[in-house]
Amino acid sequence: MTSRHRSFENASSGPDVVYIGHFEPDGRAEVLEAIAATGLEVELYGTRWDEAPASCAWIRTQTVEPLTGEAYARKLSDARIGLVFLSAHNSDVWTRRCFEIPACGTLMLAPRSAPLEAIFRDGIEAVYYDDAASAAQLAVRYSDDGSSREAIASAGRSLCVAEHSEVQRAEQILQAFRRHVGGGEGG
Repeated sequence: MTSRHRSFENASSGPDVVYIGHFEPDGRAEVLEAIAATGLEVELYGTRWDEAPASCAWIRTQTVEPLTGEAYARKLSDARIGLVFLSAHNSDVWTRRCFEIPACGTLMLAPRSAPLEAIFRDGIEAVYYDDAASAAQLAVRYSDDGSSREAIASAGRSLCVAEHSEVQRAEQILQAFRRHVGGGEGG
């Protein structure tokens, strides 16, 4: 990844869990509520969280603001665990965060999906949850188990740097474009 998405000084010195992104009524509020109910320190940033259900007591106590640029990358780097949600509205199979979180040297906790598991191996380069209860259980486990958390985070970062940088992604797009217009690799 580029210089923005990297480990900063004092990595893992911030909250146990962070999510930076928008609200969507797809279960993400319930996952955050379940994790917060464990007593872990959870930080939430983003937009539209005022639309979360009234039953989301923890979310209702948060002052949620957007976080962008270097502050976004630093917060990811500071957290022990970075949460990912896949937007049902956008039909996501992965998002930028799936690469930015590990690139910042943070363990990625994401919903289990075949496309993500084809990129990041479960328990080796990322960790996947099946529902709110398993997300909370895994967040507690990896918040407490620093050596396993750091090993997975490091392996995820290595994979992102080696295979999923912005430059590599741009080259893939350029190659696909060239194939589409009939120019081949040199077109």
